[in-house]
Amino acid sequence: MDFKIGDSIEEQTQEVVRARVKKQRTKAIVTVVILTVVFGLSAFFISGLIFNKKEPTAPPQEQLSFEDETVQILYNVITHGNTMQRDDIFVKNNYVTMDTFTDEEKLYYSLQYADSDDLQVSSTLNDSENKIYLLSDSSIKKYMRYFFGDSVKYSNVESMTYTFDFTVNDKNVAELKYNNRNGYDIEFKEYKNPNMMEPVQEMAITQPVSAKKEQDGSIIIEEKVLYVRITPLENNTFKYEIFKDYEKEIPLEVKNNLTEEEVRNYQVDFDSLSNVITIQYVFGVNSTSYYFKSSTMKK
Repeated sequence: MDFKIGDSIEEQTQEVVRARVKKQRTKAIVTVVILTVVFGLSAFFISGLIFNKKEPTAPPQEQLSFEDETVQILYNVITHGNTMQRDDIFVKNNYVTMDTFTDEEKLYYSLQYADSDDLQVSSTLNDSENKIYLLSDSSIKKYMRYFFGDSVKYSNVESMTYTFDFTVNDKNVAELKYNNRNGYDIEFKEYKNPNMMEPVQEMAITQPVSAKKEQDGSIIIEEKVLYVRITPLENNTFKYEIFKDYEKEIPLEVKNNLTEEEVRNYQVDFDSLSNVITIQYVFGVNSTSYYFKSSTMKK
């Protein structure tokens, strides 16, 4: 058989082409497999980042003691130093902000920051020949900012009777009248023992629970609140009822036939009662001091 160079070259060329095609297919398959693995791993890691993303941790809080001076001051101005016979805005309302207060209530709470050194002696005397003092508009504005913060808005109150934390000529109960010029004229009328409580038949009693400082510097104070009704019975005895709510529709405890002394000295055990309402107070902080921001009842 004759040997043909052309046939040999053609056969060799076809073999080479087939080999190259096979090699290309192999490379393509390998490449596809590699890309599939790479994309699969990428998708795995990406999905892991998305679906296994850790939730951000809550900012740290600093627990505060009720022995802390700042906590004591803030809690005292909120309660007016009275936790055993309250009937104020905080124990009546589910949510309180500065806008909840009337102008009279704003003045009432702000005057806790008043000091006898802030009083100026007026040139006039009252009908009893006693001195009339002046509490300036600038002082009132300062007190308002102490309690409600720099954004406080208020209108002057025409008149108010107020018991100060200090005495002037052995008197602490004063009549305030706005003079439409530069502040309030103040006449001190009598002395009232701040520790002496008048007998009442309905009241709220409170007990502090916790205090903490948030990361932004604000302070949160919580207290428990109960509502009491005292009803006279026969033979000079009394019924002592404890309720969960201000409307006194949800009773928690009842004591009958208590004497007046037993009522006066009765100690309520907050921890023994369930479903007690908690009031949470939030105090914001500015460049100089803390101020009341809001209160919320947690039922």
